[in-house]
Amino acid sequence: MRSVVLVCLASALAACSSSPPVAPAATSGASTGDAPPAASASADDPYLAKVVVERSAVDVVGDDDARHDILWNAFANQPYEQQFSEMSSADWFPRQARFRARLVELAAAAALDAPGLRRALEALPIAADAPVAEIPVGAFAAHSGADPVWIVVFKWETPELYESDGLLRATSLGHIRIVAVRAADGTVVGEARCM
Repeated sequence: MRSVVLVCLASALAACSSSPPVAPAATSGASTGDAPPAASASADDPYLAKVVVERSAVDVVGDDDARHDILWNAFANQPYEQQFSEMSSADWFPRQARFRARLVELAAAAALDAPGLRRALEALPIAADAPVAEIPVGAFAAHSGADPVWIVVFKWETPELYESDGLLRATSLGHIRIVAVRAADGTVVGEARCM
């Protein structure tokens, strides 16, 4: 029953959102352990074509405060992540799986450590009933000392509905979370977020 309600709510949010519509989640009954849906950028979600996967010279070192500052200064308030600030929180959970898959696809195409990025993303699970909608929009191959890390940038927001001009709309993903994860074993080595 709960999954039916969530699917109905997600469909209602997508229909009411001011953001471009998102393709509905597949209802094939696939288990959560199955591979994510195909991630190739398409007209179904123009934001998929905007995700960024690049190599970065950033070195995430120092104590927790220093790592926070390094991540924040290098990755927050940048044009690549700000282009996602109007992305709706509607239908966010199935959508984040497509974004995760797209990041790994782009890392492989760029001859970067795609298995390490997959491991990093798996170390940052997101539950369907999470209190915030969170979608990864960028991944950067960097270092923490001698260790290769993936820095994953998420846009997030508390998913809520509000009325505007007589229409029911979903909140936009206006906040940012930046996490550095060691590629070899999925250990989080640094984090920064706005509140």
